[in-house]
Amino acid sequence: MNIHTKIEAETKMKTILKIFFCILIASAGNTDRVYAEKELIFSTDGDGILSKISARVLQEAYHQLGIQISYKALPPYRALQMSNSGKMDGELTRIAGLENEFKNLIPVSVPINSLEHVVFTKNLQFTVEGWESLRPYTLAIRRGIKKVEKGTRGMKRTLVPSNEQTFFMLDKGRVDIAISARIIGLKTLSEMKLKNIRILEPPLGRIDLYHYLHKNHEHIVEPVTNILRKMEQEGRIAEIKKQTVSLIK
Repeated sequence: MNIHTKIEAETKMKTILKIFFCILIASAGNTDRVYAEKELIFSTDGDGILSKISARVLQEAYHQLGIQISYKALPPYRALQMSNSGKMDGELTRIAGLENEFKNLIPVSVPINSLEHVVFTKNLQFTVEGWESLRPYTLAIRRGIKKVEKGTRGMKRTLVPSNEQTFFMLDKGRVDIAISARIIGLKTLSEMKLKNIRILEPPLGRIDLYHYLHKNHEHIVEPVTNILRKMEQEGRIAEIKKQTVSLIK
């Protein structure tokens, strides 16, 4: 190789390297970067309004990463087992702290939804003062809702597999109280066309809900968190929740 050919080859290589580094820099600042994942499937413990709200929030967030998402409704504990094992890509939305028991799940730190657990009844009238104020009564709760199971431990309760069955038992007078998330309970009552069932205030508590990813997708946690934080700050998450509730009513 003569000197001119060598210089020409080195110049071409420098040009290629410059182009390569420019692409890297541009990609680092681009939210729409392409990830290996083209589609992620998350498990969830139901196909009700809470799941629909969370799915709409996440669909918008992941769209900015060029990733499509969907979800599959499963019984609550099985959903967690599937996502923790990696058979699903994570949990659509859950309470905080699940990573302490399900070690393969990584929480995304921005809440994407929330719920209030409330007391539904037909004939009772009393002021709700936390979980202990429910102890004198018979209860129906949906199996697998860990916060409610923990709050009612040791009480006269019946665990059932669906929201509909909790309200069926209450309507038929088999229990004094049904416990449900406010938004889910009101939607269920409307669908079942049940009358004369009301909410006792105040709520038992408000819970923020978070998205979880399986550890195989750890590299996505930071960009998803950044996008969701921006959506939260701009009021977009609250707007999606309001829009979804209005569509499903």
